[in-house]
Amino acid sequence: DSNQRPTFQYRIGDVTVEDGFVPSKNKDGGFVRQLSLQTKSAPASLFIRIAAVSKLQKVSENSFVLDNEIKLSLGNGTKALVRDSAGKSELLLPIQFKDGKATLDIEYSW
Repeated sequence: DSNQRPTFQYRIGDVTVEDGFVPSKNKDGGFVRQLSLQTKSAPASLFIRIAAVSKLQKVSENSFVLDNEIKLSLGNGTKALVRDSAGKSELLLPIQFKDGKATLDIEYSW
């Protein structure tokens, strides 16, 4: 972008992903991860794992604390799923496409 922040581009099957970061407006510091996904044929089920930690604390429907250190907040009305796997708590976000597009904002702060 004009501030020379990188945006990563990759594909998952038929889904094109743009994955970038911008500074958080949170006074405590942090960043917002912005994901933009696009496809001609939306998969029936697609998730992104945004955390795999030893301790996951749910603060509210869209806010979590990871390993007592990092605060994570979800934008766009996104609801996460939590599952246990290999001794870790994983935070998964279902990707919901509308007209072949989906966006996610995930704020990390400390």
